[in-house]
Amino acid sequence: MEVQHEFELGHLLSKVRQYRQGVADLDDLQKTLWGTAQALTAYEARHLREQLQDAEGRVESIRFTVDAERVGTEVLKLLDDVEAKVRRFVGDDA
Repeated sequence: MEVQHEFELGHLLSKVRQYRQGVADLDDLQKTLWGTAQALTAYEARHLREQLQDAEGRVESIRFTVDAERVGTEVLKLLDDVEAKVRRFVGDDA
């Protein structure tokens, strides 16, 4: 994996952690998902790129279709999936 991709994916995982801790807001998280997807340019990363783009779209959908009190819960479920995919990609199944 390219060093730049490691940096971008590490940044994404950090932003996910910050969101879980209430430090980052949903806008920050959504921007980071999209930015990370756009930064993954290697052919080997194409599936992960598509999955991150899909996750960003799902966040957008959650924001506008789910009751406000459930948004956080739904986003956290989505983040479990995102984290697992990123960790699988980088070979860290911890």
